[in-house]
Amino acid sequence: MKKDAVHDWLEITGRPPVLSESDLIKLTRIVQNPKEKEKNRRTAVDKIVRHNLRMVVKITIEFLRRRNINTTDDRIADYLQQGTLGLIRAAEKFDPSKGYKFTTYTYRWVRQRLGRYYYKNYSLVYIPENTLTGLLNGHSRGSTQELVDAAAQVASIDSLDRIITEPSGSQVRLGDLVAETVPTW
Repeated sequence: MKKDAVHDWLEITGRPPVLSESDLIKLTRIVQNPKEKEKNRRTAVDKIVRHNLRMVVKITIEFLRRRNINTTDDRIADYLQQGTLGLIRAAEKFDPSKGYKFTTYTYRWVRQRLGRYYYKNYSLVYIPENTLTGLLNGHSRGSTQELVDAAAQVASIDSLDRIITEPSGSQVRLGDLVAETVPTW
């Protein structure tokens, strides 16, 4: 997708007005009603999405800025698409009877979708989401840096000087077990 197409997409998203809360509740009731025709449910989701695309743009730009991702990059179209998929999911799952505002609920789904896309495609080392979530949830924000430092220590040359005991009982320096040259295939 060209930058011109992204610009056009951004212009189109600003056209429809934001839905009133009563209209939004009516549409979400249509979406949630299993007795409603699938065509009517799909139309209601489309209308909710169309009228809330500006929120996706705002959340996506904020997401990209926090991660220092160049917003003039062609990847912005991919992020906008992922954010829109998060908005669609929010529109399908939103339940106004639980007391949450639609914007709060949508923010969570869009950010989740953007985060998954970012970590899956642009991280240097891919860590499965369940592992990453478990590591980050198990530690406070201050100790996240400790996790990074520990990972760097494991990968450092100094840690290869460590003596380990093999199953046979003999002791070997860890660095001796690592091949010095990389085989060429």
